[in-house]
Amino acid sequence: MTHLSRLEKARVAMAEKRAAGELERLNPIEKARRNPTSLRLAINGKCWDCVGCGADPNPQRAIGQCRIPACTLWPVRPYQHMAEPDNDSVTEEGDDDAPVNPDKRIYAQTAETNSQAPSTDGTQAD
Repeated sequence: MTHLSRLEKARVAMAEKRAAGELERLNPIEKARRNPTSLRLAINGKCWDCVGCGADPNPQRAIGQCRIPACTLWPVRPYQHMAEPDNDSVTEEGDDDAPVNPDKRIYAQTAETNSQAPSTDGTQAD
């Protein structure tokens, strides 16, 4: 009798279930439908749908390298760790020669934009 570790026993049990057809592999959309309250599963499902529902041989990489930064799900998309460095991305401040992605707009209210905003009391700022 061989002594198996817990991990090895679990792997054997999973292999037996897989061979018996007891396990089903769900795509991200099916997972989200089975758990409709999960925001993470909904985001994963939408990103998977956007890249072609698995038509790409490596959908995780396609999602991680998504080229649609205007998408509201872009900052929270899965598999970002799989994305390769991109030369078109926004760079750190102070690097004037670096390329900037015009699709990625970051808005922040500053004192300058605040002083030029129309006032609510009917007067106009100089």
